[in-house]
Amino acid sequence: MRTRSSSTGFLRLVRACAALAAVAPIPTAALAGTPQSDDLAPIRSLRDFRFGSDRSILDRVAASVREAMASEVRRKAVASALAEIAVSDAPFDARQFACRQLVRVASPAQIPAMARLLRDGPMAHYGLMVLARIPGPGVADALRSALAELKGGALLGAMDLLGERRDATAVALLSQRLGSGDDAVAACAADALAKIGGSQADAALLREFAHAGRARKAALADALLRRGEIARASGLRATAGRLYAAVAESAVPEPTRAGAFRGVCLLDGKSGVVRVIAALSGRPGPMCRMAASLARTLPGKGVTKALVAALRRLRPDRRVLLLAALADRGDASAVPAVARCLSDADAAVRAQAIATMGVLGGATAVGPLVAAASARPPAERALAATALTRLRGTGVEAALARAMRSSKGGVRAAAIRAVTARQVAVPLPAIVNAACSDSGAPREAALEALRDLGRAADLAPLLDLMLRLKPGSRDAVIATVVAIGRRTGGEGAAGDARARLTRARAVGDRVALLEVIGQIGGSVALEALRGAARDPDDEVRLAAVRALSEWPDAGPKQLLLDLVRKSAPGRLRSVAMRGYLRMLPMPGAGVSLASAGDIFAEALDLARTVDERRLVLSGMAAIGSERCLRLVTPLRADPDLRSEAEVAAMAIAYQTAGAWPEVTRTALAALKAEAGDAPTRAKAAALLDTMARFGDFAMAWEVSPAYAREGLDCLRLFDAPFAPEDPEREENAGWRALPVGAAPDQPWLLDLLAMHGGEQKVTYIRTQVWSASECDLIAEIGTDDGLKVWWNGALVHANNTQRAVAPAQEKVPVHARAGWNRMLIKVTQNVMGWGACVRFTDTGGSPAAGLRFMLPSALSGKDPL
Repeated sequence: MRTRSSSTGFLRLVRACAALAAVAPIPTAALAGTPQSDDLAPIRSLRDFRFGSDRSILDRVAASVREAMASEVRRKAVASALAEIAVSDAPFDARQFACRQLVRVASPAQIPAMARLLRDGPMAHYGLMVLARIPGPGVADALRSALAELKGGALLGAMDLLGERRDATAVALLSQRLGSGDDAVAACAADALAKIGGSQADAALLREFAHAGRARKAALADALLRRGEIARASGLRATAGRLYAAVAESAVPEPTRAGAFRGVCLLDGKSGVVRVIAALSGRPGPMCRMAASLARTLPGKGVTKALVAALRRLRPDRRVLLLAALADRGDASAVPAVARCLSDADAAVRAQAIATMGVLGGATAVGPLVAAASARPPAERALAATALTRLRGTGVEAALARAMRSSKGGVRAAAIRAVTARQVAVPLPAIVNAACSDSGAPREAALEALRDLGRAADLAPLLDLMLRLKPGSRDAVIATVVAIGRRTGGEGAAGDARARLTRARAVGDRVALLEVIGQIGGSVALEALRGAARDPDDEVRLAAVRALSEWPDAGPKQLLLDLVRKSAPGRLRSVAMRGYLRMLPMPGAGVSLASAGDIFAEALDLARTVDERRLVLSGMAAIGSERCLRLVTPLRADPDLRSEAEVAAMAIAYQTAGAWPEVTRTALAALKAEAGDAPTRAKAAALLDTMARFGDFAMAWEVSPAYAREGLDCLRLFDAPFAPEDPEREENAGWRALPVGAAPDQPWLLDLLAMHGGEQKVTYIRTQVWSASECDLIAEIGTDDGLKVWWNGALVHANNTQRAVAPAQEKVPVHARAGWNRMLIKVTQNVMGWGACVRFTDTGGSPAAGLRFMLPSALSGKDPL
């Protein structure tokens, strides 16, 4: 037995074709012209088509059908030819394609042929497709005639199409099928009768429904509800009422009875609200949920009034449902009743009342919501704040302005937060006044608002406020001044603070002003801090040095170093030392691979505490030069530094493995044998193994920062020039040693994804290549993704591609001069992997002999090898 669900797709297809017929009727205007004999040749050739053969015939047939649309005569001829193939003994592939094309040109003349297909197994479905496309009563006549002989999907489709055609003549035939032993057939017949309607169809449905068993009743109930909806929409109220009542009073499942309940309530109109309230008062389930849905949609002020009157009588969970429904109704007359629910004993009711007020309230809701936002539990305060943000309507802003003048501090604070969040006509002068004149919660709310909205003109009163407050209560004002200063450009704000610094006498005031100046930043601030770092007062000097030590770039580095060199041990020296060490790895700090050794050697001598020496180790790990690796090695003997020294040595080794392999192997061998923890020993062993497999690949590389540009993908970034391409800016591009050896399965890989991450970027790598004599070489390069190659400053190769990296993807001829040669490569990044690999051969393809590689920043004008 076929089930109803098994035929759903079939019926959906037939219905779609019927809908197509409704919106695209066949043209009736005939145009002159008689089809030539060869016009139908493509269609006749379709007879032998099978899927897997030349599909071009399908394109020719489709083109013939399109051309036929312009002439009624040609259209009829093409339709006749297609129908002939559809009912022939041609392969199924040809017949079904003929039907698919026939859908576009069929007319009543094709009804007999398509009716034959209804009895033709798998072709029945295609026959129905075409019949659904043909207008006129002939289709219904053919379907009725065939109905007794049809089975399965063909029968279901024919009945459904009769229903779509609203064929009243078919009612008797369809009524007979209501008692079928096949549930799918009975359900389809009921659905078709519901679409056709009329007294005979209604009577048949009601009669069968009254006697049907439980399983059959559900499908029949669905059809009755569908027919009831059609009758109600057509103004047949009595008919709809009988149909709804039959379902509502039956033993069908509650969700189905809820559908009948909906229909009855809609028929009752305004009086249906009585039924809705009764259902809301009943037990939970589909009926109650349907009542809540109806409470949203039943129209009329009277309905709102009745629902509001019922609020108090309902249990808490139903009050929540009804309050949500009142919000969706959008009727502001419910506001007083909703406001009373703000003090309900049930927390869920209060929460929903707050949300509903935010939708309905307008200006009248401001007072209750501001009160809720100031005195409720945290969750309700947050809900009330959100509701205040959503309030709409005339007078809301004025009501909030009045609330800002309330005698209650909590209300004032809530109102300030609300007007700030709404960002509609924000009264900034009033908020500044609240910050400077009020206290407690209102001041806190005003300062929070000003952090986002304050103007440069607001800084002066806020700085004055800060100086009036006691030192322990200035943090919120300082945070606000700093936020405004940074947002409005900084220099003016720092200048205001510096002017007050010159006039301030109290140490606490000067320290606070220095904190403000330091956090705002900029050249004015830096100048002020430099001066304060020489102040005779210890606390003032310490505050200035602390701000300098936290500076976002390396500008104060030399000043901090001078303080470290000149100061006696103590807090000031410790703060200066930490700031100095923090800045060493920064861009612009002047620490190159060539100078790093001397700088960090001095830093180790200056470090007085274990913590300071640990900071030095951290800085050396970030730089990664050969001298740094030699400096770190002896520190492993210090028990207080052993762990950090081993971690630093391992980090440096990844960066020196390519340029200084021998020094790196010595350090790694010691770590492999003696490191204090197993993971470090394992990493050392793995890197040693990877280095042994570097082969003839060039592994000494520096990498630039990654570059991106708004609106440009990797393909367009390929031709966008960045600093490394400019000889005047190249050296200041922020080069770092590129770690190698972290991918044991690809020992040659220069892993740029691990270095930079991300997508739609470019970066540059560079190296120096030493050749003992002038010669021609081949650079075998692989990249993920595209690449440009410069050799001794000249662009020698470019390929804007996207691919995964592999050795020797590009073979680039270069001419090496005796001595050092500079190679620069730009590598683009689309998505996923990002990397490169390079090795050199002679012109015959053999590995190039006598080449050496070094990081350009490490050369410093001399040969380090």
